[in-house]
Amino acid sequence: MLGLYAFFYAVLHFITYIWLDQFFDWHEILVDIPKRPFITIGFVSFLLLLPLAMTSTKAMQKRLKKKWKTLHKLVYIVPVLVIVHFVWSLKADYSEPLLYASVFIGLMLMRSAYAERKQSKGMRVGG
Repeated sequence: MLGLYAFFYAVLHFITYIWLDQFFDWHEILVDIPKRPFITIGFVSFLLLLPLAMTSTKAMQKRLKKKWKTLHKLVYIVPVLVIVHFVWSLKADYSEPLLYASVFIGLMLMRSAYAERKQSKGMRVGG
């Protein structure tokens, strides 16, 4: 569910950009995306979230089998891109994206430690 909330936020963020920043000027949006790096990286992040949201149901998990796990490993790339998007969009005061980056790094370190501990327990039991 957390991933779907993140996708929902990304959709709202993207709609805000399309509506309030660009006033549905599709030509200007297509020019703006490659012109401004923080827009480009934000758009790439959004595009990476699309297949994750579309395949997040139990039915899609069963349908894709092992490919589902491979696809959903994109989830580790997206936060990095989003943090870069946030930093590049700012002109000053990087404290908020730094906080998010710290939380993300902390969670990844915890996940890594958990995976390592789980793997070492599995090796002891089997070996």
